[in-house]
Amino acid sequence: MSDPQQPLPPPIVSKAPTVQPLEYTPTPGSRRPGILTAIGILSIVLSVPGIAYSLLIGFQAVEHYHMVVASTRPAWRPPVFTAATSGSPAPGGQATTDPAAAAVPMQPAERAALIDAMTKRKPLSPKRRRQLDALLAAAGTKLGADTIKWRGTVPGTAADESDGDAFTTGGGHVEVYDNRAIFMPTYGRENIRVFAPEESSDTAGGDPAAKGAEGAAATSTATGPGGLPQAEIQEVIQQVDAQAKASNPNRFGLTPKQVATLQSLLAAPPPGQELVRPGTAQSPIVGCNNDMSGRVRIEFSNGSTLVLEEKGTVASRTGPAPVVPPFSTSPTTIMLLIAMTVVSLGLAIWLLAAGILMLRRSPRARRLHLTYAWLKLPAAAALGVCYAYVTYGITNDQAAGAGQPSFVGYPRNISWDDALAIAARPAALGCLYPVALLIVLNTAAVRRYYRPAPAEA
Repeated sequence: MSDPQQPLPPPIVSKAPTVQPLEYTPTPGSRRPGILTAIGILSIVLSVPGIAYSLLIGFQAVEHYHMVVASTRPAWRPPVFTAATSGSPAPGGQATTDPAAAAVPMQPAERAALIDAMTKRKPLSPKRRRQLDALLAAAGTKLGADTIKWRGTVPGTAADESDGDAFTTGGGHVEVYDNRAIFMPTYGRENIRVFAPEESSDTAGGDPAAKGAEGAAATSTATGPGGLPQAEIQEVIQQVDAQAKASNPNRFGLTPKQVATLQSLLAAPPPGQELVRPGTAQSPIVGCNNDMSGRVRIEFSNGSTLVLEEKGTVASRTGPAPVVPPFSTSPTTIMLLIAMTVVSLGLAIWLLAAGILMLRRSPRARRLHLTYAWLKLPAAAALGVCYAYVTYGITNDQAAGAGQPSFVGYPRNISWDDALAIAARPAALGCLYPVALLIVLNTAAVRRYYRPAPAEA
């Protein structure tokens, strides 16, 4: 028989090593001062309003910075359409045309000779002759006027308008009226329309050189009690006409009806006349766009806008913008205030962490609190000075009307002493706790508690 199976020895159970609790051992014989627990609690409690105050002042500073920058930024202006053209437009004329149609210009002598040939059997009136001349200047040889296939009349578009002269040329169909001329190409290009303003020689004789907006403004007698003086009206119209020509592809300005409408608006008594303030006629226009449909959009320096159709009717009109002067406060000062609020926010978070470590009896808690106190004192003073400068500047700028229209209501002016008083209160409150920390944490009991334990022999 085989030997009986020997029983296995019992397993050896080893005891887990005893882990001693980690404790911050103060100096033998010393006891933790109760004031340290109070400091830990106060640090946590006071860090919360410190964070909130820093965020509040920071957001206000960012808002002030955007207001100051926006008030000094140039206002957006609509782009002015300009196009290079090699044509020689009729004097004082206005055209809406396809740029390709003006690619082959005609000189004034060539246009005059061609008009004489076209109207040899039946001459045109001076008004219509000038409209046809403006059309030739805009269309050039594309008009095909050297070949006249048919000439007749077409009825006017309005009941009080006389019949227009019509021509069928080698390039299409031409209609000439007293205040406009139209060319309709045969092969589907965009129609060409021109509006040459009336000259003084058309009605009462006079100097033919006084044409366009200048002639209309000089001969008009429209006035209004309280409106602009006649000299200023003429100057404004000349500036509008010059900018209208600059924005038109063919360098044509205002039509006579547009000049008459603008003149009557400028001569109206206040409050009807809100476009140009008396005495500011030297620079009343901010922008003028003469588009290809004959519509002229004028933007005045006071924020008013006026849109005139080709026949002088007012398409739209807006009043002047509220006068809002710019801020004079320096953006650099506001940026310094924003930087100091960031520093203050960081110190508040530092204090929160130091308070938590103080309650956990960390040996670094005292050093963190002392570092916070030494940094907080100059930071609170710098924040108070920056806040005083910004408060003084922004408040007085708003009292002068900067940044807001008059119907909102302006705050009162403040003195530099008032601004210092407003900024000194939160700065002084912010310095109280750091001063208390420097006093309490340097007492003998606290210093003895945090003194390193002597090394054992």
